Amino acid sequence: MPDVYPGRARRADVRRETGNGSNVLASPLAAVANLAALRHKKPKRLRLQAGEIVTTGPLAATLPISAGETWQSALEGIALPGLSVSLTS
Repeated sequence: MPDVYPGRARRADVRRETGNGSNVLASPLAAVANLAALRHKKPKRLRLQAGEIVTTGPLAATLPISAGETWQSALEGIALPGLSVSLTS
């Protein structure tokens, strides 16, 4: 299966890391399916409440961050906007 949803992380408009959906339990959809399967097996231990956010994990390796930096993400092949985060102390 080809990698899906390639993603990039940039700091100060310089590409710092590139990753793919396959870095997240084969794909982001597979990660959510895995959560659903676990939830079915152990409903009392894996309670999800309305409004909770489920994240599948990073597409790319995590990198050190510092105050004053601005990081941007970009995804390809899926209709989701990127994210921009400015870090403060």
